[in-house]
Amino acid sequence: MTERRVLVVGSYPPVPGAPAAATVAAVRRAWDAGVEVVVVSPRPSAAPFVVPVAGPALGRELAKLRPAHACNEVVLCLEPGWPFAGNVRAGSSAARTARALAQALSGFERAELVVTGELGIAPEVLALLWPLVETVTASSEEAASQLRGAGGLVVRTVDPFAGSGLRSLDDDVSNPQLVGALEPAELLVVARGRRALGRVARRLLGRHAPAVRLYLRRLLRPSTARPVQSKKPG
Repeated sequence: MTERRVLVVGSYPPVPGAPAAATVAAVRRAWDAGVEVVVVSPRPSAAPFVVPVAGPALGRELAKLRPAHACNEVVLCLEPGWPFAGNVRAGSSAARTARALAQALSGFERAELVVTGELGIAPEVLALLWPLVETVTASSEEAASQLRGAGGLVVRTVDPFAGSGLRSLDDDVSNPQLVGALEPAELLVVARGRRALGRVARRLLGRHAPAVRLYLRRLLRPSTARPVQSKKPG
């Protein structure tokens, strides 16, 4: 019998919000089933690997990650703004993204989609993924109903925070919008760090700032192949 090894791809803590919680919940479900897990995040996080891409490029990355980590199963956690981000959310661009994802998913023995929130994608585009997916997990009954209407035959509902054991910050008024769509080629923690360093460099270093900023950017560049010992969230 082939040993199960699952690739879980999605936002991950300390990135806040329901999408990251949904990824943790997916990881916990795999662990509870005794399955080895490899976690990949589109944003810098506690996940051991970062793949900061969206659109059709994500399909190509998934196709590389499958043999690289010897994974025969995949859980892809979709959220508003990723991987159908910005200019890939409508028309032919969204369809190209879905086809690229479908091609990548076809290489796995089993695939699951986790959907958090409203993706803003036409039903016929999402339908391109259904033949390759065994299970769809939604973050709410409303989302589940929309997915069933888009042709998803087996859609279950799992509250992401209940499933992950993490605390919801939805009621925290100091964080009205915790996480938005991915920024082009640069994400959240790293992007904000670069901006802050740029401001400090311009203020303190004057004309030498560009060279120093380039050096610091190289130091802050996220690695897509940085193995870290996997630990279960507390």
